[in-house]
Amino acid sequence: MTTKKSANFEFGVPDITSVNYFRDGNVLNTTLWLSKPFSEHPKQFKEVDYGMFIDSDFNSRTGFGGIDYKVQVGWKNDTNT
Repeated sequence: MTTKKSANFEFGVPDITSVNYFRDGNVLNTTLWLSKPFSEHPKQFKEVDYGMFIDSDFNSRTGFGGIDYKVQVGWKNDTNT
């Protein structure tokens, strides 16, 4: 696993490596596979979020630019509170 590096710090949070999804016509079940677990608290970030946009009807006139749903999951570093 390589860690992305920026100017003066390492970007120590996991990357999304793949996405699996299953749908039955009513429910969309999605699994985000990460490059590593959240074993350490990234000190340079208060919160880490992953998200996806879902276009459920392929109509570009519905939603924002055709996007009907936005889903966001996150991890909050509350160790400093």
